[in-house]
Amino acid sequence: MVEITDLNKIIAMNIDKDILKEIEHNPERYCEIARHRGKIEQPGVLKIIGDVRRHSTFKYEKEHKQLWSLWGKVDKEKWICVEVGSSNNIINEICEIIRLMASVPFEVGKTGAFHKGVNLYSFYTYSDKNSCKYRKCNELFQEFIWVEIHVENYVEALDIGGYNCVNYAEVKYAYDNKALLWNPAPAMYGNKEKEILGRFFEWERQQ
Repeated sequence: MVEITDLNKIIAMNIDKDILKEIEHNPERYCEIARHRGKIEQPGVLKIIGDVRRHSTFKYEKEHKQLWSLWGKVDKEKWICVEVGSSNNIINEICEIIRLMASVPFEVGKTGAFHKGVNLYSFYTYSDKNSCKYRKCNELFQEFIWVEIHVENYVEALDIGGYNCVNYAEVKYAYDNKALLWNPAPAMYGNKEKEILGRFFEWERQQ
C-alpha cells in the first residue's frame, strides 16, 4: 500500500501528463475551469470560488450529469490526476471541495444515547474522510487545475454498450489517468461504475 504522502511512489505508479497541452489541443473535449498556484488557504478561498463560478459549463442537447477532474502539479511539468467526479452541478461540487481543502479540523462530539438519561459512550473525534483527504492533497501539490470533460465528445468514438454515457466516461477517464482518490460510486439508482471498472480490469488482464 502506498501512503498518499509518498509522492515519489505516487509519481512512479501514476501517469504524469501535461494536462495544459491536452486542454489546448482538445478544446472540444476539455475546458479549464480554474487554476491555482500554491496551497489553498482561507484568505484566498473566495477568489478561487469566484473563478470557478465564472466558468460556463458545456451544454448538451440531452440533459445529463457533468464531468470534472482535478489535477495536481508535482514537478515542473508533471501533473497527476487527483480526482474525477460527476454531478448535476459541478460548479457547486468543486466549490465545496475547495472549502474542504482549506478547512480547519475541529472536534465533533459523538454520543450513544439509547434511553433518556442513559448514555453508552461519549467521545470527540476529528474523523472526516472528505476533509482529511482534500486537506492532505492541498499540502502535497504545488498547483491545482480543475478541468471539465465534455462527456459526449469524450466517448463518441467508444463502444459503451448500453451503459450510461456519464458513468462510462467517468470510469474510463479515472482508469486511464489513474486518478489518485477516485473510487466507483455505489451500485445504487442504476449506477454501474463498479461494473464498468470491473470490465476494464478484465480487459487489462486479457492483454
